[in-house]
Formats: sequence, structure tokens, C-alpha cells
Amino acid sequence: MKKHSFSTIGTEFSVTIWDEVPDIYFANLIEHIEKTCESFDAAYSRFKQDSLVSKLAQREGTIHIDEKYRDLIPMLRIYEKLYKLSDGQINPLVGNTLADYGYDSAYSLQKKDVVRDTDLLSSILTILDDSTIHLAKPALFDLGALGKGYLIDVLYEILFDHKMTRFLIDGSGDIRYYSSKKVPITCGLEHPANEGELFGTIDITHGALCASALKRRSWSEYHHYYNPITKEFPTFIQGTFVTSEKAVHADALASALFFVEPEKLMPLDVPFAYIIVNQDMKIKKSADCTAHFFDAI
Repeated sequence: MKKHSFSTIGTEFSVTIWDEVPDIYFANLIEHIEKTCESFDAAYSRFKQDSLVSKLAQREGTIHIDEKYRDLIPMLRIYEKLYKLSDGQINPLVGNTLADYGYDSAYSLQKKDVVRDTDLLSSILTILDDSTIHLAKPALFDLGALGKGYLIDVLYEILFDHKMTRFLIDGSGDIRYYSSKKVPITCGLEHPANEGELFGTIDITHGALCASALKRRSWSEYHHYYNPITKEFPTFIQGTFVTSEKAVHADALASALFFVEPEKLMPLDVPFAYIIVNQDMKIKKSADCTAHFFDAI
């Protein structure tokens, strides 16, 4: 088994493979993976002034998306679906609003005197085709609800294309696992309110597990989930866990469950299982969830 840990997109990643490969082969594979992560971060982070996302915040009209940035449109297509299913509560245009509350490129964590409203996605963005979008006005996208999961899937494809037969990609607790022989792994479920404390486990033989908790990115009385319809930071849900085949869907759904009931997300037509922990530390889970919980949470 070989494992490599590294920092990217503002968090910690690790790649583990169980295949027996030469050290130089593994080193070259890791180099490819790290460069892919660097390019992804440079393109889609709203915290980098020269990123594509930051440049779009200065543009409007019909915009051709260069080939090297083509991951943007698939991500935006998923956001469009979630936007409709959530009646506008899940909106990638929250970037300026979050920045004004202090979650800005400088990580000031200081609320500004004036907080900009979040524009309606349906009135700003039109996806014309796989390489072209139209912006009615400049828009600062925040892709945080699914960007990490999307990147995990990109890395998964790299390892799969290199014929690895058992591997794990771990993006700060969000994972995607593959085993050609369906060898299971046991994953801990972290307590939403107590970092480092587990309240259960779940076994998976393949696919993705993504989790989210309000405590992970919070400051003052705010956190990284903002509801542009109610103009509030939701607090009823404290943590979510989702399993699905792809990490982008598990990540997106783990975020979406802070805003809407899981039943509203079924039209997304993506099979998933979930665990939701509310502010009273009560657990709601899907019927097909295979998690094992400890006696108390």
C-alpha cells in the first residue's frame, strides 16, 4: 500500500493505492494528480484574484469558455438543477454575499457595512451549450457546494485510467473509493458538533461518501451556508452525510440537505443514501442507509 498526503484547494487531500507499483510510477502519478489539483484551484477558486471565477465577476454578455476550463459548465448544470429543486435556496451566486459577511478572498471574517444581495441564478445565468454561457451581469460564483466532490471525481478518473484496482481519494473526509474485488472499508462518521469524535461508522465497497457540518467553516454567528431566499444562515441542520456513486453528487447533496428535505432532491435522479443530524442531535436517515450508530450522540 502507498499513500501520499498533500494540501490543495484550501484543505488536505490524500491518495491511497493498494496496487503494487514501482516507487517512480507512484511518484509520477502523484505529480500528475497534484498538478491537476493546482490547475483546478487556479481556475475555480473565488479566493484567487486571477482565477476564471474571479474574471467572470468582471464580465457580462455571451462568454466562450476555453477548453481548459470546460469543467465549469458541468458544475453549473448541477447547480441549475439544485437551484430549481430548492426553489432558489441553493445558488452559486452567493459569492459576493458571503464575501461581504467576511468569507472573502482575504479571509477577513469581518462583516462589511453593506452586504450585497444574491442575484437570482435564473435571471443571470444562461448555459447556451457545452462551451458557452451568457451572464446578464457580472457574477461571482461560489462553487463550494460541489467543487471538492467534482475534483475528487477527476482524480478518480486519473487513477482508474491508470488501471489501479484498489484506491481511495480522501479530500478532508470526503472520499471516493474503488475496489475491483469489492473489498470493503469502514469509514467513521464524525460528530457534527465535536471535531474528532465519532458517533458511528459505515462500510462501503465502492463509491463516494461526503459529509458537511456547520462547525467546519464558521465565524462569529455566520457559516458557509447562506440562504439567499430567507437571507439567513440555516442552523436547524448541524451535519449531513451522503453516499452516492460519484463524489460530486454526494458533495452537492450533502450541501443541499441543509436547505431542503431529501424527498425534494429525488428528481435529481441520482441514487443516494443519507444521514441528517439536526440541532437537537437527532438522526434522520434513509431506509437504505447501512450506517452503524453508537449508543448515543
